[in-house]
Amino acid sequence: MKKVLLEALCLIVVATAIALGSNYIRRDKLTLFGTDCLKQTRVCHSRVQRTGRVTIEEAAAFFFKNAAIFVDARSRVSYVLGHIPNAMNIPADDIQSGIDNLLVGLSDDIMIIVYDDDVEGNVSADVAAFLEDMGFKKVFVFPNGWSDWQAEGLPVELGLPGSG
Repeated sequence: MKKVLLEALCLIVVATAIALGSNYIRRDKLTLFGTDCLKQTRVCHSRVQRTGRVTIEEAAAFFFKNAAIFVDARSRVSYVLGHIPNAMNIPADDIQSGIDNLLVGLSDDIMIIVYDDDVEGNVSADVAAFLEDMGFKKVFVFPNGWSDWQAEGLPVELGLPGSG
């Protein structure tokens, strides 16, 4: 039994050494312990802060890292028919009510990505401007976000939060 355990341990050590060596030579190294999300999002933050907009790739990265809050600026009906999971619905035609109900108590330093279904991003830009006026410092627009999100086959949620 000791011999089997010793051989298994040797195999684990050799496999680990090969895996670490392979990761070391990769250009896109995998994070092994913890997450380098903070480091990666700072890089993304510096780029998106120059443009004030996020691309589908950046939005997806922030979503999967839980590094931002998503705000859906479309109508309530559009939101119920499908939205980015856990997104808050703050329709452009009822901004004050949405902010009063959903964003109370959030840090003004949290990253917020506002999306719509408009190629120009006009609807999300209106909501983003209002959020900035409310004191939020990291507000970004994701124009045509809903269409782009669906086209990429990313996760979607239906209905109201907690309804399903």
